[in-house]
Amino acid sequence: MFGGQSSRFWMFRKHINSLENEDLNKVPFYSWNCLTLNLKNRDIDLVIRDDKDMDKILKFLVYKIQTVDGQRGSAINILKVLENQSIRKL
Repeated sequence: MFGGQSSRFWMFRKHINSLENEDLNKVPFYSWNCLTLNLKNRDIDLVIRDDKDMDKILKFLVYKIQTVDGQRGSAINILKVLENQSIRKL
């Protein structure tokens, strides 16, 4: 899940919406810097400010959990088809 989805995020969003314009330049992070990992027993909220680092961790997560839609294993059939196509080309 990408972006702020937890209640902590929504509280922070409400706070930011109530700030004056000159204070908006001082916010510690933006919603696109947030990554929420939904695990079996808890959620982990991460703030990754560097866009290159965010890209790296997202690519790693997509690769490791084999996903196309955020659900673990949803890309397995696609990966099998791509593997079979690559074998045929050899």
